[in-house]
Amino acid sequence: ATCHVLVIGVNDYQNPVYQLNYARQDAEAFATELKKESKDLFENVHVHMLLDKQVTKQHIIDTLKGLQKQISYNDVFILYYAGHGSMV
Repeated sequence: ATCHVLVIGVNDYQNPVYQLNYARQDAEAFATELKKESKDLFENVHVHMLLDKQVTKQHIIDTLKGLQKQISYNDVFILYYAGHGSMV
């Protein structure tokens, strides 16, 4: 089986009150460790990463629609999100 991973990490928000220090780094570290530690579990691991300014509602929807076309019945999908979840 193939593992498809959508990793989202947001440090930078429009409102400076919401700025984070480690969400992006946590997302990148998760992707790195998952690829390294899952070699015995999956034939392939495909990581799709959205970080900071790339993280928009439309970009997330477009990425999910693209993944929907790629993921097969026996594949695994993981969504990892690090951030506030706020739009501003």
